Amino acid sequence: MIRILHVVSSMDRGGIETFIMNVYRNIDRNAIQFDFLVHTERECAYDKEITELGGKIYRVPPRNKGIFTNYQALKKFFHEHKEYLIVHQHVSSLTYITPLIVSKRFGVPVRIVHGHSTTQGGNKLNKYLHKLNRKYIKRVVTNRFACSKLSAKWTFGEVEEQIDIIKNGIDTAAFAYDKKVREYVRRKFGLNGKFVIGHIGRFNKVKNHSFLIKIFSEITKQKPSSVLILIGEGKEKKEIQKEAAELNIEDKVLFLSPTNNVKDFYQAMDVFVFPSLNEGLGIVLLEAQASGLVSYASKHRVPEEVNVTKNVNFIELEKGPYIWAKEIINSHKNRQSFIKQIDQKGYGIKEVSNYLQEFYSGRYRR
Repeated sequence: MIRILHVVSSMDRGGIETFIMNVYRNIDRNAIQFDFLVHTERECAYDKEITELGGKIYRVPPRNKGIFTNYQALKKFFHEHKEYLIVHQHVSSLTYITPLIVSKRFGVPVRIVHGHSTTQGGNKLNKYLHKLNRKYIKRVVTNRFACSKLSAKWTFGEVEEQIDIIKNGIDTAAFAYDKKVREYVRRKFGLNGKFVIGHIGRFNKVKNHSFLIKIFSEITKQKPSSVLILIGEGKEKKEIQKEAAELNIEDKVLFLSPTNNVKDFYQAMDVFVFPSLNEGLGIVLLEAQASGLVSYASKHRVPEEVNVTKNVNFIELEKGPYIWAKEIINSHKNRQSFIKQIDQKGYGIKEVSNYLQEFYSGRYRR
């Protein structure tokens, strides 16, 4: 059995983590097993499932506990775990690549860096480190992955070396439109007769919930029976709840925690709205399309590669909440599933999992 070490900050329900778990559930676990090196001591959303699938979880202190402390923990880990021949680190930027540097020093032969974003957050130092490590990374890794062409260009810059685009595959069949599920969820949450706008994502700055709340406020002025479903957790959740109260729409917004049956909520929605400040791809937009939803996303900030069904509409954030609201209100289409189109574009999880399994197996034999 080949054991792959995935390096991530945590295994909560986010885009990167969901992608990894989608692959993990569908890969041949008799041949390939996933283990995880995380940078948190707390238990995360996917930890229990990982252990049930046969994976191991190792923990090291994050950088904010001290750069030297983090470095020493990584040295200790790779000194004690020489069984890993493939390390696969998932990043939103190249600011932090220490696990790859240390794994190289301890002789790990295959070292993958996988870009999942299209912009740099943080302060000037973070931006400087990202640009610096663009040049340095070629000395450290053996393979470069990205979730989209836009993410590849932003993460690595203009380079001659090969970059593999690994599509964020989803289990399309799980999200196929189901009228009975729609009726059940809408009845359970009192949504019958309502115009339901949906969003799924962590409550952090990049997801732009504040802008979404303003869009929804404009929608309610024209459609008072509208409801907004927000599924996610995060440090900015309380601020968004406060903003909804200040706009007197808190009784029209459902704040729901992440759930294993998130696919059912897509069925209950009428429109999916995703006004992110930036995205590597936007896996939830694929899920929304599979369920037949019309979606709205930020133009020039969410890669248009994600629009595999032509059911995603892109609007500039600069247009403002009123224009977004106007477009969304006029978005009715007959509901249908688009799972065939998504599979044909290579975003089906089986195809992505098979590709990665062949990649891991081929590099392992070398």
